[in-house]
Amino acid sequence: TTIGVDLTEGKDKKLEGEAGRRHDAMVWLTTRDVQNRNKTRVEVYTEKQAAHTLAVENKVKAFDAAQKRAMNDPLNATIASRRAAYDDWVNENARTYRNSVQAAYMDWVINGNKEEVEYWFAIVDRQSSMARIEASKEAMRNAVVQDTDGSTEFSRVKLSPTN
Repeated sequence: TTIGVDLTEGKDKKLEGEAGRRHDAMVWLTTRDVQNRNKTRVEVYTEKQAAHTLAVENKVKAFDAAQKRAMNDPLNATIASRRAAYDDWVNENARTYRNSVQAAYMDWVINGNKEEVEYWFAIVDRQSSMARIEASKEAMRNAVVQDTDGSTEFSRVKLSPTN
């Protein structure tokens, strides 16, 4: 069975080919979640995805706020002192924020069935616009570069002409 899910049990009439796979995908996606019977697997997935997104946003806001505090603090008269103040904050807090983002991601993967849901989404959404959007977003995620302290992510940019 695919990803350890057997959907042939209890089927009256087995659909064949792509129609069968799409049907199986929709059944799996709309089935109630094992751990949370009040919600479908898709609902749990989107909640966990939103929690991960919020954790990333909180990390970015915290790093931005720390940088603004370091820049606006009158005690930091020089660029070096501003950088040192920011670096001190990063040294004290970066691990906490990274762990928070990682915890939210792992919650999404494990309790939100991220891999399984995305597998079944791929079956349902083969050529739809949503699938193309997801592929585009994935390409953008792969193009991200982190700064030297790992606190901020930047998208790669290629300017042309290069001269």
